[in-house]
Amino acid sequence: MEMQLLYVIAGLFLFGLIYNAFVAWLERQGHDRGYTAFLVVGGTLITLVGLWVVTDLETVILTLICFTASGLPMILGSVGRHVRERALEEKKIVALAHEFVDRQYESQGGMSLEEESRGVHLERGADKCP
Repeated sequence: MEMQLLYVIAGLFLFGLIYNAFVAWLERQGHDRGYTAFLVVGGTLITLVGLWVVTDLETVILTLICFTASGLPMILGSVGRHVRERALEEKKIVALAHEFVDRQYESQGGMSLEEESRGVHLERGADKCP
């Protein structure tokens, strides 16, 4: 059992080094945004496999239940924050696009999208709006 435990610990350490390199690569590519919690879950599951090698399935299942109890709120919170952040980014992009289009229309003497959506009709040279 003692040698087996040392092999498991060494294997998990090696896994940690490789997994760290993988996560660093994901970060450089920008692919980790919104998925960090799931990366933690992946590493934890591998650790549980190592635990299973040196203990029994009952211990692993109990440990998994404990990790789930403490980790699930973090996962749900992380996903929620990511979804809200993406929605805000999309709103900003749409606002910038509207601003750009408005400037193009106005530079050509037309109405802005906002004026058009409100039903404002301007005539060139007229001082009054209906």
